[in-house]
Order: sequence, then C-alpha cells, then structure tokens
Amino acid sequence: MALDHLGINRIPYLAIPETIYTNFFTQPFFRDSLSLHRVNLFTIDIFQQEIVRWDPNPTLP
Repeated sequence: MALDHLGINRIPYLAIPETIYTNFFTQPFFRDSLSLHRVNLFTIDIFQQEIVRWDPNPTLP
C-alpha cells in the first residue's frame, strides 16, 4: 500500500533466515498472518548464502 501511494511499481519480498522461519514462522499465528496478508517470502541459509525457500505468491488457506 505504501509503495502504491508513492507511485513505486515494485513487489516487496520478506527475506528471513531459514532458522527463523523454522523456529517462528511455522507456528499457526505467523503462518496465518503470512497467508492472510499474502506476504511474498523467501528464506535464506545464512551460512551457504543461498535461497532455501521461495514463496512469491502465497494463497489464502
């Protein structure tokens, strides 16, 4: 919404370490929030410096 208001035509993504995703974002509250707000998400392995999970278009449950 803020990007649209500013006239910026980009799709935002949330990048988080895979360990944070595993420890927190798999819990129902976080999982439901990501789905409800259709967060474009990817996780990274901070040691291997590579993308582990890519979820650019989450859907509602």
